[in-house]
Amino acid sequence: MSSLNREQRAAVERWGQDVCVVAGPGTGKTRVLVERFRWLVQSRNVEPDRILAITFTNEAANQMKQRLAEAFEHDPVRVRQIERAWVSTIHGFCARLLREHAIEAGLAWDFSVLTPERAWAWTLRAAEEALETNYRRQPECFLKRLGSLHADVLESVYRRNLVQSLVDLYERLRIAGLRPSDLPSAARPQSNQLLEFLEAFSEYVRSLESEARSSLPLEDLRRQLDHLHELLDRPPAPADIYALLKLTKTLTKQRGKDARASALAEYASQLAKELMVAVRGELRELIVELLEELDQRYRSRKQQASALDFTDLEERALELLRDEALCQRVQQRFDFVLMDELQDTNPLQWQIVGRVRRPNSFFAVGDMNQSIYGFRHATPELFRRYRDELATQGHAVDQLSTNYRSVRPILQLANLLASKLAGLEPNEVWPADHRVDPYEPVIDVAIARGKNVAEAARAEADWIARRIKELASQENRRWGEFAVLARKRATLEPIQQALRRRGIPCLIQGGQTLMETREVRDLLLALRVLANPLDDIALVGVLRSPLVQVSDPTLFWLGERAEGDHLWALLRRLAREHVPEIPKAELEQLLWFVDLVHELRQNRRWITPDRLLARWVDASGYLITLDDQARTNVERFFQLLHDITGGRPFALRRLIEELDFVREAGAVAEPPPAEAGDQVQLMTVHAAKGLEFPVVFIAGLNREIRDERPVVRFDPHLGWGARWRLRPSGECLEDPFYEAIQQKATQEVLEEEARLLYVAITRAKERLLLSWGQTRKQGSRTWKQLLLSCWPVNSELPGYQMVENIRVHVSLVNDLVPEGESVDHVGPEAPNVFFPKASPEAQYDFSLAVTALAEFVLCPRRYYLEHYLGLEPPPNNAGPATRPGGTRARDLGTIVHELLSGKPIPEAPEEARTLVERFHASPLATRIDAADEAHHEEDFAFELCDVVLEGKIDVWFREGDRLVVLDYKTDQKLPQEGSPRWQAYEVQLQTYALALEQLTGRPASEAYAVFLRHGEYRKVELGDWLADRVSEQLERWKNAQQNCHFPLRESEQCWACPYRGNLCRRD
Repeated sequence: MSSLNREQRAAVERWGQDVCVVAGPGTGKTRVLVERFRWLVQSRNVEPDRILAITFTNEAANQMKQRLAEAFEHDPVRVRQIERAWVSTIHGFCARLLREHAIEAGLAWDFSVLTPERAWAWTLRAAEEALETNYRRQPECFLKRLGSLHADVLESVYRRNLVQSLVDLYERLRIAGLRPSDLPSAARPQSNQLLEFLEAFSEYVRSLESEARSSLPLEDLRRQLDHLHELLDRPPAPADIYALLKLTKTLTKQRGKDARASALAEYASQLAKELMVAVRGELRELIVELLEELDQRYRSRKQQASALDFTDLEERALELLRDEALCQRVQQRFDFVLMDELQDTNPLQWQIVGRVRRPNSFFAVGDMNQSIYGFRHATPELFRRYRDELATQGHAVDQLSTNYRSVRPILQLANLLASKLAGLEPNEVWPADHRVDPYEPVIDVAIARGKNVAEAARAEADWIARRIKELASQENRRWGEFAVLARKRATLEPIQQALRRRGIPCLIQGGQTLMETREVRDLLLALRVLANPLDDIALVGVLRSPLVQVSDPTLFWLGERAEGDHLWALLRRLAREHVPEIPKAELEQLLWFVDLVHELRQNRRWITPDRLLARWVDASGYLITLDDQARTNVERFFQLLHDITGGRPFALRRLIEELDFVREAGAVAEPPPAEAGDQVQLMTVHAAKGLEFPVVFIAGLNREIRDERPVVRFDPHLGWGARWRLRPSGECLEDPFYEAIQQKATQEVLEEEARLLYVAITRAKERLLLSWGQTRKQGSRTWKQLLLSCWPVNSELPGYQMVENIRVHVSLVNDLVPEGESVDHVGPEAPNVFFPKASPEAQYDFSLAVTALAEFVLCPRRYYLEHYLGLEPPPNNAGPATRPGGTRARDLGTIVHELLSGKPIPEAPEEARTLVERFHASPLATRIDAADEAHHEEDFAFELCDVVLEGKIDVWFREGDRLVVLDYKTDQKLPQEGSPRWQAYEVQLQTYALALEQLTGRPASEAYAVFLRHGEYRKVELGDWLADRVSEQLERWKNAQQNCHFPLRESEQCWACPYRGNLCRRD
């Protein structure tokens, strides 16, 4: 107690009131909590078992018990009491309470607690089953009701978004303490809104009639006015919404010419959204049915397993405490309640604490500026409300402002951000000493320039590696004193590579799920092979991995030799055939592999899956190829298998389904390494919370902050809203509730990002180095923008600067080490492993042709064969793709495109000339001729989702302020609306529209796929959601490569696919 400072001591000894301690970073928060516990025991004679201490993590609980045991080490009785004390997380407290009162709670005393990964997997499965069940009951009715949502429930591509939206809605209702039936009903628009609009519209039409000239179709406007007047006497219908949106488009054309039309267009658009909510009451009923079905299935499964998830623990504990008699007994049990990290509490947890604590017995520690767990439903407003209520009642609020971690310039920057950024409060912290020379810059800023995002990232990574090596040498620092932090783990991958090129030992921690690690993906492929050796994709993946280690030439030879048969059948024949093409050592390895799989498959009915895999891992020497972190991941994966199977033999197909749900949920964090050792630490900011390092780099400040736009959104205060699909246009419309919730969510995301940046900065003790990549196109919502908005460093001026009284050194980085070149080499050579895979974040290309993205949307399997593996279709499969006269379909398409762009091709086939002449006679060609400007074969490249999209727009033209995009198609058969091929074309045209916006700075108004053979052109839907739609497809493409999962998308195009029956089989 004697070493506590004045602020800490005042907080620890605060008496006669509830206590709120606002503890800034590095101010001794944990110590204050421990000392409060010790002071209550020593000075107030409170027995340890009459104190309830709630921490945020199990590690924090264990650390607190350890410190208390050390404080009472000379009192063995007290030490034993501390060991039994109620020091745990909120979930640990709830579980202990429920076990002690299992009968009252209606539970078995030995219930188990689901891990987050299993809970997510079970919830996702229940949501899938709820959708399937409702569909099977009444398919047509189900599709009609759900068809109003902007999602396709029959396509697995989009169903994931719908399923996860449903699960998120379910979880948010639970956290708010609501049941599915509590979902608010849809509100009806106020009648005066309609009346006001009709009056304004009528007046506008009358004014046009009195004018001599008008560019608007008056007769159409009169008809629309009469139609809308009918709404005064009947309920609205979907056709009314469509009519309003058509009117909006008509009026919008007058933008810049007629202010009245622009205002009326905005009014009509808003009224359409109001009507949308009114006519979609059926959807609310369906969503409630789905949520209730999900809830029933999920609860039934948990009941069968005698298990509870974390939210169950909170719900059941709160339900138990609503019994007043029992609640009073629990309250009388605890004289004092201590709580850490109050800012990260959710509403259910806060209600539990409120039922347990007595007046003037609560001691809470927290910091609004360090609340970074919104994705776990943390509600920092609860901490603010508690703090402000105490102050309103005239009680003291303790503020810890003396920082024992960071030097003054770092704290000056943190204080500056806290005073200016939304989401942060101006709580200043200052250093306990003045260890730094005011003229010695401890903050560096580096701007890495590059032609594109990937090049700038490499330059930034190389600067970080070079700077770490310089500081380690100049300041005699160990590698373990350095940490590199980033928002997302993907940013850290090129930095890890740069460090390794310079021989600097490093370790990435956090931000990656267990299922995304390379070693777990290897083991998942092994499970798929054991379940079905005829799964050629899984088989190829296993052969390439260190589990077998087959070389590239051998794999290609095997693919050619298979001749349409399954690869597994060929492998089994190798023992009976003379195969000089395969090196002897590899042939022996393949024969061993076949025997091993055969043996394990024979034993799969009576040996548990984790033991089956363990035999394979041991026999292959796989663990020898892994580092300590990877071996920890393998152990954790085996434990996950044991949890799912209950330590019993288990059907492998069913296990793979369970694991797929776990992977999609993304809920299992990669476990931290047992001991980092003397290595540079690379981690996400979330993983670094509570840690500190002498030297901290914060990288990738240019990474875009993106919003999620699920199909359905819920907020306990605003209700629920949805993204609707309008018929017949198929346009997407967000209703007013969705817009309000999305706007609130967007603001909350930006505020939490500001706090995340603040937490990152305050991890640094002695030096802080900030860096970002700079390219021609820069995002508008980045950490860089947040930082420069309140600390305007001149990023064009290298050298020393004094900005807001903070000295900083700025570096402009233009040089980089050529890719693949080794700078230094330290330590032994890495083991020689065939085809080492990149880590998940780097296991996708940094650039992508838009046509290749369209191929992926059409069929991931075909994309995998053609673009990923680069395999040519077998010659005997070229039939459907060859035109009479020997001209390949793709060659014909190229010739037609060149002719349409104006290139002379004297030897062009007659068929190509006919298609071109047909287009030149079309209305679109007439529009191009009359356009203000037209551009053919326009090359482009732009960045989206950390991928550079490249391509060529066939033609775009401008009519006034409207931009139009065309893409020529030479398909033999018109694709049906909604078919995979049409969906691929939609994504392609929508990406071109985004590219045009990048080129011109204005959004495209129209986009058409022009089917030259049929003399038909089909319009593609555009809107302000384009970036979201294309981003969704890019994320699917990235995930497919990261997980090596390219499923076959069966449809009518399979019969014309050149890979059919050979490299791709539908059986």
